[in-house]
Amino acid sequence: MDRIRPFYRLLLLILLISALLLASSFAWNVALFILIALLIGVTGIDKRELFRPLYKLRHFLLLIFLLNSLFSDEGSIFSFLFFRCSLEGIIRAFIIVYRVSIITLLAEAYTLSTGISEISSCTYLLLFPLKLFFIPVEKIASAMSLALYLIDEFSGQSEKLKRIRKLRSLGNEESLREKIVGYKAIVIPIFIMAFRRSDELSFALVSRGYSAGMKADVELLKCGIKEVTALLLAILLIIGEII
Repeated sequence: MDRIRPFYRLLLLILLISALLLASSFAWNVALFILIALLIGVTGIDKRELFRPLYKLRHFLLLIFLLNSLFSDEGSIFSFLFFRCSLEGIIRAFIIVYRVSIITLLAEAYTLSTGISEISSCTYLLLFPLKLFFIPVEKIASAMSLALYLIDEFSGQSEKLKRIRKLRSLGNEESLREKIVGYKAIVIPIFIMAFRRSDELSFALVSRGYSAGMKADVELLKCGIKEVTALLLAILLIIGEII
């Protein structure tokens, strides 16, 4: 995925997510999975960095799976109190977890292989036709660029706070309640820092006379064999799923 140009990388991301959401049969899901696995396999991105978000979302994915498999309206395999488990619910839970995991991997592969300025420029090019309807595309692209910058900075700060908290509680066993309460020491400083950093950034932009005006970088639209091949494969998958 990192071997094609940034603009077509964004188009490929959108097409693959669309194909994933449209895939209804097992055969098309397998074909899509093989294509995405090949794209991830040939990428030069560090695989540990690529799969790290999935590891962080493991509890969330488990919660999604349990909610869909244990609270089913279809015929149940077994029921206990207000829990009702069915085969249809388990299959639906697997599909949802599979789709969320793949979308997370694709989004992480895109953000790791594309710089913030490139994401902003590509988003501007993608939304450029909306200018005909008097939609402020420049402001949308600039806001997205600033949001990505702040998210990256806040995630780095949260990791530092987590490491500090682990060092302070080294050798002390904590209960689940203590761990949950202890996360206040991470969440509250991050919120305070977010408001403070956004104010500082807004004052800096105003003092420098920043304008949201952007120009379309035509160089990003240059296309080669790799870009055409990847986009054609994704389009053929979508057409095959619709037909």
